Amino acid sequence: MSSVADNKKWDDDKEFGDLCELIVLNYLKEKYGVDGYDFELNDKKLLDELKKWDISVTNKKTRRQILFENKGDRYKSKTMFIEFKRGNGEPSGINVTESDYWCNLFHTTKELWIIKTDDLKNIIDEYSSWLVDKRIRTSINHKTKVIESYGYSIPLDLDSAYIDKFKIIKLNY
Repeated sequence: MSSVADNKKWDDDKEFGDLCELIVLNYLKEKYGVDGYDFELNDKKLLDELKKWDISVTNKKTRRQILFENKGDRYKSKTMFIEFKRGNGEPSGINVTESDYWCNLFHTTKELWIIKTDDLKNIIDEYSSWLVDKRIRTSINHKTKVIESYGYSIPLDLDSAYIDKFKIIKLNY
């Protein structure tokens, strides 16, 4: 049974995630310019309908679409948690995304780390023996049930072998 505090935590986490999506969306609008592109936030927030991407940028002329998965981190760690399945064993996160790019916004440093999703998958494949996060991360969904997620905890040390795959952008917001 979840408590009022658990529900508040979910509301806070969802609000924080929504804020991070808006910050990244604004960055992408500045980067691409609004005249030649359409921007869309994926609003499929129901637990039963997994989101396969968060932000879409479409070239108005060519209709080429670029999809972004966006995650926010409000803590001071330089670690990305990349979810790969739910506690019930259902694939999620990196295993279901259709995104071209994976973004992680570190709120405390105002850094946006961007990597091609395929490059992130390659890092996970190459380093999975030590990236698997054996801890279970719990969160509260909008139906007030506790859910478990399993994922990879990827250290983002600047001297790591894969760091050159990331583009790191300092944001001003």
